[in-house]
Amino acid sequence: MPDTAPPAGADWQKNIMAFRRSGANWLAEPAFTYQYKQSILSFGHSNLFGASVAVSDDGRFIAAGDIFNTAAGTGALRAPSTTGTSTRNGAVTVFERKTSNWELRTLLKPNVQEQYGLFGNTVAFGDNNRSLAVGQVENSSNARDIDGDQTNLSAPYSGALWLY
Repeated sequence: MPDTAPPAGADWQKNIMAFRRSGANWLAEPAFTYQYKQSILSFGHSNLFGASVAVSDDGRFIAAGDIFNTAAGTGALRAPSTTGTSTRNGAVTVFERKTSNWELRTLLKPNVQEQYGLFGNTVAFGDNNRSLAVGQVENSSNARDIDGDQTNLSAPYSGALWLY
């Protein structure tokens, strides 16, 4: 097995490579990286970006989970986003395919800041390519329905599913 350690001084960055079919060939789309390369979101990243990945059926959107993301904010955040940090509660970054590149569309954060809740451990697009399900396996909320009290964290490791 080859040595995979980065060279001294290298700044390795996780990225997503997308390919599209063109006739009998596969063509590489322009590579796009996470927050290191997104000047408007140059904070909050973790080495677990891409812990989960989903592609919409029409190929227009890619969602990537980052379960230890520390970016500030809650809910769906559009660029430019709030700067600052929070606990390692996770995030999902949604990218949209434009004519010649992939662009950051939205950064999704859980509504309640809960350290190590692992928001984004699973992601899946719905059949309409517009809805996105995000799993949070270690969410501790005691809420049992849509309008439940999300801030009641008395049910450790109960998990949650967020729909956007």
